Amino acid sequence: MTKAGPPLPLRRLLRALAGVEMWHIEDGAKDRIPIIRYIVKGNGEENIFERPHLAWRQFQQLTNAPDRDPRPQPPPLDSSLLKPKSGKPKRGRRRRMP
Repeated sequence: MTKAGPPLPLRRLLRALAGVEMWHIEDGAKDRIPIIRYIVKGNGEENIFERPHLAWRQFQQLTNAPDRDPRPQPPPLDSSLLKPKSGKPKRGRRRRMP
């Protein structure tokens, strides 16, 4: 059984590549605005950042991660899928005539 105490900070793993991890950590109390920090762990080091873009830059330097998603753009949607189907009456409640 664990002891009661202050709540643990919320942690979320954002990226992991080549043994390097980038974490989002939210730590706050009831009366305060939560403090959000970003931690980059790798090569036995742990760097803490207040801004996400600084953490991302450090993560990129350690892993050589690309700036953008390297996957190709998806093909455009077929225009026939964007048009509503016609010819079929819409179902709904019947309105009473006064």
